[in-house]
Amino acid sequence: MGKNRFVFLLVLLLGMAGCLPQTSIGSPTVGIAAVPKTEPSSTPLPTPTAILQPQLIQPANVNQMQSYQQITLNSPGRLNWSQDGQSLGVVTLDGLWLLKAGDLSTQARVEVQSPISILDYSPTANLMATAADQQNLELRQITTGQAIHVLSPQGGFIGVSISPDGRLLVTSSASEMVATLWDTVSGQSIKTLGGFETGAPVYGVTFGGAGDRLIWTARATVQVMEITSGALSPAFQHEDFVGAVSLSPDGKILATTAAGTQYGGFMPFLYLWDVASGEQLGLLPAGDSVPTVLAFSPDGSLLAAQDGKKIMLWDVTARQLAGGLSGHEDIITSLAWSPDGTTLASASVDGLVRLWQVR
Repeated sequence: MGKNRFVFLLVLLLGMAGCLPQTSIGSPTVGIAAVPKTEPSSTPLPTPTAILQPQLIQPANVNQMQSYQQITLNSPGRLNWSQDGQSLGVVTLDGLWLLKAGDLSTQARVEVQSPISILDYSPTANLMATAADQQNLELRQITTGQAIHVLSPQGGFIGVSISPDGRLLVTSSASEMVATLWDTVSGQSIKTLGGFETGAPVYGVTFGGAGDRLIWTARATVQVMEITSGALSPAFQHEDFVGAVSLSPDGKILATTAAGTQYGGFMPFLYLWDVASGEQLGLLPAGDSVPTVLAFSPDGSLLAAQDGKKIMLWDVTARQLAGGLSGHEDIITSLAWSPDGTTLASASVDGLVRLWQVR
């Protein structure tokens, strides 16, 4: 197996597992605990120009972006902003951190010990989904680690995703190709959704866009579903495994990554699709390896993509590269835009979580 493909598969598997070792669930006081605020210090980075008010990041100014704040954590994985933009959540090998957006100081920390796993979380709802197996799922408060609800999907589950506002949770079934929608406040199931068809034995379902849609993925096939109606988009087919997916905030454009044959060779690509028609809107060379991380900016004008240890920023309308960011020393594991579009957060295998703004 080639080095690039090995690294791609490793990062993809880490992302699917929440970048945590497989861990297990017991009582609220076993394996999960709130930790007092004794944490690593963040590091403000020097900047030549003081900006009183952060600027909206757009294609025209991405080349003015600089990293202005960073913190070192234990193998940071998925990043997630609260909807008010005041908190940034970070999953690490030993738990979950809630950081203050301004200076990355710690607001809360929950330590997670084997065999418990954090499958997804919502800083907005102060909620995380944890599990020890594929049968029972617990919803817990981030700030205390206390269990609120226990969900037991019929037939077990293989994946979990929480909506951006934290009000909904979706589990993908381990026994059939369906997804169950849950109300996180009551802990009750709302409805079961299906219709996605693929010959692949492994699939996943995640929230996309503004949280009103689901993205179904299995190997080389992707479809988008409207939650209210259950209507599925056309199927988006790829030549090889899909590395990452992201849906624009308005739900109209789907971005995917995969290797494909083009220009006489097999190489990584970033695809842009029209969700309604299934038409391919763009085919962009993705760098040295298939990106495993994608994130649309809140206004949909930019698409941030991981290219190894670099961050590439694509102009969605022009279908061209707007700029790139360097500074991490190892593979990027997560990218997340602040809700107001003024800050991009990045995490890497090098242990750094960085904040980027136009400076």
